Amino acid sequence: MSKYRISLFENCYWNTPSPETEEEILSHFSRVISELNESSVKKQILFGVNDITKAIENDVPISLVILFRPNVPTTIIRHIPLICRTKKIDYLGFLKNTKISCLHFKNISCLAIKHGECERINSIVELALKIKF
Repeated sequence: MSKYRISLFENCYWNTPSPETEEEILSHFSRVISELNESSVKKQILFGVNDITKAIENDVPISLVILFRPNVPTTIIRHIPLICRTKKIDYLGFLKNTKISCLHFKNISCLAIKHGECERINSIVELALKIKF
């Protein structure tokens, strides 16, 4: 019976930028985050699969979701692009193994940038959306 089961997530589109674009976005992200204090980062950015899934399902206004695919097994995060597409939220899937040194985490599986007034954080979203990949 499981032999004929259709997987909804098999052909998931990850919306992956080119390596140069990925590097540019990550360097800009690291630069912006290092300039901000920790409280403003926590107000504007959500971390982790569970928090992001809850926020998307509860219609929290989110500008951009970034998935770091090598940092976590794909089966854990592959539902997020589908949810983002149904809610019309922009998302990126990075292929490079990334550790953002300015954040105090070992690994980041995914993060979401909320709509907000912080111009520096909004510049990350603008950069990611203006680059066509």
